Amino acid sequence: MIREEIEKRIKAKKKFVAVYADLDNFKAFNDKYGIGAGDFVIKLTAQVLREAVKKGAPGDFLGHEGGDDFFLLTTPEKAEAVTGHVCAEFDRLIKDCYPAEDLARGYMVSKDREGNAKQFPIMTISLAGLTNAVRELASYAEVTNICAEVKKKAKVTSHEAGKSSFVLDKRSGESRG
Repeated sequence: MIREEIEKRIKAKKKFVAVYADLDNFKAFNDKYGIGAGDFVIKLTAQVLREAVKKGAPGDFLGHEGGDDFFLLTTPEKAEAVTGHVCAEFDRLIKDCYPAEDLARGYMVSKDREGNAKQFPIMTISLAGLTNAVRELASYAEVTNICAEVKKKAKVTSHEAGKSSFVLDKRSGESRG
């Protein structure tokens, strides 16, 4: 469905912003608090994204890629309102998912992928955006590949700021190399 919607907009030459949403530190949270808590966070994220799409333009789209990955499509004019809502609401609501002692510390202790105990900040959501308003986009594959690049920057931005963030790739096609 996500691919079809993106390709439909590309073919129709509609201006859009594709936003890839990914939860930061979700695996550590899920590992520590359990699948039920992780499922609750996925549902909470979907709820926040659904509310945000209502602040967008008619015809905005939300899709769940799987796990903690979501895609939404909006217009360039509505992108800031939509993503601003997602970041603010996610940061406000996620706090209810943690015990008070973890919130007071600002982190939880869980195991990393190698099984070592590590501190993980309170979960944030990183939003990586790409628009065809500044460059032509040819395919779903191109959109997802560029969003994957931008996601790395969004995750660094969220980590450094200590809150959810939206990073929009504004490069023209020529500057990509």
